[in-house]
Amino acid sequence: MKIHEKIRAWMIRELEERQRALEEMGAPDVIIEGNRKALDDLKAGGKLKIGGDLDALEEEQETVEAKKGRGGKVYYQINGNVMFFPKAAYGMYIKRVQK
Repeated sequence: MKIHEKIRAWMIRELEERQRALEEMGAPDVIIEGNRKALDDLKAGGKLKIGGDLDALEEEQETVEAKKGRGGKVYYQINGNVMFFPKAAYGMYIKRVQK
């Protein structure tokens, strides 16, 4: 499985969980529809909005390790040389690291 496929699966799972939570709490229809549209777009193969080294997305994913950064936010180290930040300040970000 390539890295971009794994990230897409994570995002779909997160949006599905959010959809359930929105429906349970009775959120406004506009918010529910917006989330549903984003979820449908991802499931249909829509483009991922990720910044950084986009060539790293084409690598095969072998190992994934969840870690915490200095600010306490979770990031993922993939194959030991690619770092993926799903909750970065200005959107998702991916970069390679030199060992």
